[in-house]
Amino acid sequence: MMKRQLSSTKMIFGIIGKKVSKPNISEALKVLQLTNAEKGLLSKHKIQEYPTLDEFNEIIDFPVNNDVDRRDKALLWFLLLSAGRVDAVRTLPLGASNPKTLDLVQNPTEGVHTKRNKYIIGTLFRFDEVYTDIIRDWLQFLTEIKHFKTTDPLFPKLVSSEVNSALYVLSNEFYSSKSKINAIVASRCIDKDIPAYSAHEFRHLAVDTAFRLARNGREIKAISQNVGHAYLSTTLKQYANMQPQEYIQIIKGLTFRVDEQARVCDLTTEELIEIIHLRTQRLGRNGF
Repeated sequence: MMKRQLSSTKMIFGIIGKKVSKPNISEALKVLQLTNAEKGLLSKHKIQEYPTLDEFNEIIDFPVNNDVDRRDKALLWFLLLSAGRVDAVRTLPLGASNPKTLDLVQNPTEGVHTKRNKYIIGTLFRFDEVYTDIIRDWLQFLTEIKHFKTTDPLFPKLVSSEVNSALYVLSNEFYSSKSKINAIVASRCIDKDIPAYSAHEFRHLAVDTAFRLARNGREIKAISQNVGHAYLSTTLKQYANMQPQEYIQIIKGLTFRVDEQARVCDLTTEELIEIIHLRTQRLGRNGF
């Protein structure tokens, strides 16, 4: 018995000493011989935390005093409206976004670091025209003022100014890692005394916001594909998961007592009768 325990312990430490992968973790759990109750405690699902829209609006509410502020404000909005993965956003060239349509092409052959090198065609969410105008202004600024080429970074790296090394200016270089983008986001959060969210958590906020605006299953499917998911199940499983207090409140509102539910239609009876009357007349004139 003692020999078996020593062998198991040696095996576990051997696994820990290596670069841990999912198959090795599964193997280690088998060796530990956990009960079903213990496995249940380990598998407890933690709901993804991400900023609320109110928090986001507070984070981006800072004055634009220089090119760095301008870039950071555009970056924060772009992370939300594109729901892009941070490594993809980091490597996006200026030419990936169409300034007129705001359509977005994430092409791995052009250096965009998408997940599993997936080619993704989508567009920015249109939550508010004020938001999209900021992105259009940024694209115009890079093109017409900074004279960036389509192959230059959409969100360029900062470098020390040649005139004053204490000042930082926009360059034509891409950031080398996504940690740099996360640092920008975290810094802007901290400036507002808001928890230092990561850029990826803005992706969660984008999907959550879009789902709240969706009116049918087809729109939900469109949201899923727009963020680069091949399967709707991926979006539903990983994104826009409700906090307990939210889904509990929704469940409490599901009742057969019609008088306690919100009205489906806000029109008065007279307004409905008038609409039906006009519709009937129109159909009659058309011979239907």
